[in-house]
Amino acid sequence: MHGLRAPGRRHLLVPSKVRRQIEKMSTTLCQTHTPIQEEPGKRQSGPTVASTSAGPHDPQLFLTDLNTGRRFLVDTGAQVSVIPPTWFDRHHGQHGPPLQAANGTSIPTYGSRTLSLRYNETTFDARLIIADVKRSLLGADFFCRHNLLVDLNDQRLIEADTYLSCPWMLYQQSSKD
Repeated sequence: MHGLRAPGRRHLLVPSKVRRQIEKMSTTLCQTHTPIQEEPGKRQSGPTVASTSAGPHDPQLFLTDLNTGRRFLVDTGAQVSVIPPTWFDRHHGQHGPPLQAANGTSIPTYGSRTLSLRYNETTFDARLIIADVKRSLLGADFFCRHNLLVDLNDQRLIEADTYLSCPWMLYQQSSKD
């Protein structure tokens, strides 16, 4: 077991095998992340937004923002985080370069929006692309920016600095979703 210490945090003992697996997941997730272009202009290559349909035994993980009640699908296959457009966005929004779905379909975009997402006592700013999607997604950009790891086996988020579970509202998709 190796001891880990995050600034201002208590000492935590983590088995070597677990630590190596988490470090590997963190490195893989953040290496595949393409930063969102901050300056206006032509995008070099469009990011991919992908979500697969889960079968009856494949749980989907959601986070609920306590400020708005909006549910976000945790989508580790999506490079960027997206929200559906409002009527106003569709008719008056700033049309941006389209995203490309995993199946090659072009997804129209309508600019971006920064929201403060609150989960229990924690608030994170999230830059979300407004895109022609049916549900809000938190993609790899969000998890890399906030140094979070997704544990699908135990259905939780882990703070990469401390390896502690985040006390957020995680729940599986019900048959009503």
